[in-house]
Amino acid sequence: MNLFDTLERNYTGYKTPQESSFALLNRSAQPKFERTRTLLESWFRDYPAAHQTALGAGFRSNRDTQHWGAFFELYCHALLRHQEFTISVQEIVDIAVNKPIDFLVEKKNISLFYLEATVATDSNKVLANQRKVWELIDVLNELNEPNFQVSLEIESESSQNLPSSRIRLELHTWLQTIDPDEVFEQRKVLEHDEHPHYSWERNGWKIRFFAIPRPPDDRGMPGETVFYQLYGARWEEAQNSLQKKLETKADRYGALPLPYVIAVDVLAIDSQGHDVGEILFGREIALFDTRSEEITLTRSPLLPNRSSAENGLWFARRGPRNQQISAVLLVNELMPWAVSHKTPVLWHNPWAKKPLDPDLWQGPQMIPDMNASPPRMQYRDGKKAWEVLQLSPEWPDDDIQKSSEPG
Repeated sequence: MNLFDTLERNYTGYKTPQESSFALLNRSAQPKFERTRTLLESWFRDYPAAHQTALGAGFRSNRDTQHWGAFFELYCHALLRHQEFTISVQEIVDIAVNKPIDFLVEKKNISLFYLEATVATDSNKVLANQRKVWELIDVLNELNEPNFQVSLEIESESSQNLPSSRIRLELHTWLQTIDPDEVFEQRKVLEHDEHPHYSWERNGWKIRFFAIPRPPDDRGMPGETVFYQLYGARWEEAQNSLQKKLETKADRYGALPLPYVIAVDVLAIDSQGHDVGEILFGREIALFDTRSEEITLTRSPLLPNRSSAENGLWFARRGPRNQQISAVLLVNELMPWAVSHKTPVLWHNPWAKKPLDPDLWQGPQMIPDMNASPPRMQYRDGKKAWEVLQLSPEWPDDDIQKSSEPG
């Protein structure tokens, strides 16, 4: 069984708006995607044969969430295997719960820890709205505007559908009223918000369409209308998607006799750039002393009358919680073609009932120093992902760059 189809590939373009991640990776003839397919197929051959069918079906799914989840399981298996661990797949640990955990990790016939691999994605509401925007982009790309492309900036979203055909007509009518040369000059001197744009607002949606003149030599030629899209800030105050995912996995598999690690590929927009310390230990609060005019940083769970929504995964007002989690392995926006550029960091739980030995892990870690005053997480450097996976730091572009260099 293979992950990818055997076919002649000649498409070298970009991902189309509604195309799935797997579909692009499967059909693209770009060299970096060819090398990515080769690597993933080699990883898949090393995955236990009894579980290849289930993993392959998820990986080949045109639902991105299923594809990303299967890819991350394959990645974690490879990451463990390259650290010379032996891995058993889909182990049921607690018969009473009867839910299989992704990996039992061993070395030299000694069972060491369990690892569950998962992805933190945006909510179903966010994903549904993204599909609505993709549908709008598809309709706008039918315009083939001769003089302009447009960029979309989504300022607010709604559960209501977008009337794509009506928006296309309104946008086309507006583009006929502006001159590409004049717009080009205006974009050079005006602030971004003052660039010529068309605002569309209805039923909770607010979208701004900015006109981008085509280069003079390209005017009148067919081409896609939408240049790119941007979103305004999305934020869920109570819990972001990463924290929700960790809470869901915390006690899902019952009583575990070994250390338990949750590995997460953080793909959700609402979790990007978020302070991991706040997710694990509670929201950070700055206290200002009016007498000394000094500022002291503390955590919300240590203060009275704060919302329980500000609790951390591992620490709340009543003290340590989720002590069955030994560590979390976090990586941001890991995609198949980025495995050499993104290195996960292992965060150890200071109050774990079954601590994970830091010396088992080759990559970078955040290790608790409980003897410090106040206690803190100490960074320990380790191997980058490309070193562990035995790739070059420029992979998958290294051979491509070499082949383009003059002999």
